Amino acid sequence: MTLPRLLFTYCLCLLAFHPATLLRADSGDYLLIQDELRIQHIRLVEIRGDSLVHLKDGLWITVDLNECIAILHTKKKSSRSVEGVLVLTDGQRFPGVPASVFDQTDGELNWNHRWLGRLDIPLDDIQSVVFQPGATVPEPGDGDVLRLVNGDRFDGFIVSLHDPVEIEVDNDGERQLTEVPRSNVASVRMVSRPRKGTSRRVWFDNGTVLDVDTIEVGDDGFVQLNSTWLSTGTKPIPVKLAELDSILLDPDRLLALATLEPSRVEGPASRYTLTRPERLNPDAALNLSAIEFRGPILARYSLPPDCRRFATRATIPPDSRHWADFDLIIRINDDEVFKTRMNSENPSVEINIPLDGVELTIELTEGGHGPIQDHVIFEYPMLLLQRD
Repeated sequence: MTLPRLLFTYCLCLLAFHPATLLRADSGDYLLIQDELRIQHIRLVEIRGDSLVHLKDGLWITVDLNECIAILHTKKKSSRSVEGVLVLTDGQRFPGVPASVFDQTDGELNWNHRWLGRLDIPLDDIQSVVFQPGATVPEPGDGDVLRLVNGDRFDGFIVSLHDPVEIEVDNDGERQLTEVPRSNVASVRMVSRPRKGTSRRVWFDNGTVLDVDTIEVGDDGFVQLNSTWLSTGTKPIPVKLAELDSILLDPDRLLALATLEPSRVEGPASRYTLTRPERLNPDAALNLSAIEFRGPILARYSLPPDCRRFATRATIPPDSRHWADFDLIIRINDDEVFKTRMNSENPSVEINIPLDGVELTIELTEGGHGPIQDHVIFEYPMLLLQRD
């Protein structure tokens, strides 16, 4: 082998084993959401201090982190857990199992998370707990709800989630304390007031949703976190970038349309049944569930006063493109701001429009083929909020 070829081969070997090169191979692709809801595909390399570094078209690009709203993995990862799941009133999620604690404190649930360690959670901060993997959370009731593994249900006031679980139930007008072995409890739902997260929030592919004070992604392929939860748990093990699903960098600027219920849904008189807009993946990271609209339909959404922009990709599902033919119309306070014809020749369209009003209306009108397979999926529908 000649000397120039030998040197070239040596350089390639050095590049192949460089940590940043390995990271680029493992990190996967993300969507970077920036100001004005500008969205671009990137390959995340590093987050450090106030900067984000990504690789795009072979170039290393540094972005001011203050200009970034969120980072979202482009491929849906499985969040199915083989453990239980604890959900807080602010939406944080901790897959795990109840912890065995000798000196248990009243009014708390001791919970073990794989890399956060033991968490001591006040009952007032709990929205729901799934104790048995695969169990569903009970539907809300007038009080706390406890569901057994055999399907039975208790409604009342949960006093303790230690073993045994204690719940006060009404018995002919009198409160009666009932104890249930925790091994017989599938899941519980607590009556608690929802709270809004105030910190940066991170979604992981095992279903963990964690608020953090700081997050850094190093060129070694690992994520470093600083969170208030770390003070009560044991020292966490390193988290790989490959386990990171999404990051909400600025919680005050992004609102998922899927978190809003339509204030009114209308359809033509000829439509006997009217299907309301459907959230297709309620547990989506950043709450950015896709929403399916089946036309003809008109859906009205009441907006918070600080909404400034709406963005999404509207797509006709592949199995409906042969017959779908309709107008997609978006209005603000009943003023038309966007309109496009959607059919097999135009099955997908990007939408990014400013908002100046308190009501968003989405309408699908009947086209030339009649009301046959006229439906569309809004992917990552999001609203931009004005920063205080």
